[in-house]
Amino acid sequence: MVKHSIRLDLRGLRCPLPVLRLRKLTQSLTANTIIDVHVSDRMALKDVPDYAQERQWKVLDVVDHEGLMTIKIQL
Repeated sequence: MVKHSIRLDLRGLRCPLPVLRLRKLTQSLTANTIIDVHVSDRMALKDVPDYAQERQWKVLDVVDHEGLMTIKIQL
């Protein structure tokens, strides 16, 4: 199955906005889509993976690189 990949740039947004934007985006996506969520708010490092797990999505990777944090999720 082909996996689609999307980059979601949410830098500069403070929680809960990253989760709300992710929720809105995913309403129109199909299973197996991979999303690279880029955030700058440290709370998003907890909130985004928690939300993904609640939705039974896979959290593939969480990277914190000099203030730019990326959470890779598979729907």
